[in-house]
Amino acid sequence: FHMGGQRVAVDLAVTHALRKEHVAAAARECGGAASAYEGVQDALYSAAAAADGCAFVPLVVDTFGAWGRSGLPLLDHLARRSAGRWGVRPGSARHIVLGGLNRRLMHGVAGLLQANAAAVRDLAAAPVSAAATL
Repeated sequence: FHMGGQRVAVDLAVTHALRKEHVAAAARECGGAASAYEGVQDALYSAAAAADGCAFVPLVVDTFGAWGRSGLPLLDHLARRSAGRWGVRPGSARHIVLGGLNRRLMHGVAGLLQANAAAVRDLAAAPVSAAATL
């Protein structure tokens, strides 16, 4: 799509704020882990996007719902474009956009936690085989 008259390539990623590579950044500022992970995305995709005539925007959120700095202008742009259609002010549209995305993120995180809890319960209930004790 276009933003500010330029074609834009976007990659969405979710990173964990407690990853050892990003925990210090997460401790320094809200969204620090997400902003740190944007560098990973830049290294992977910026050159390819530029070769295709696009600006690259990394859109990263951490598992606690904090967004990286580079993606916020994109989210603001989407909110401004949606505000008129929704009949709300752009600031309110930003809250609607971020709230909706964060609700979906938290739903996904909860699903992963539930799936992992079930897997741990199943593993704990499984009989120990003779091969496993060797």
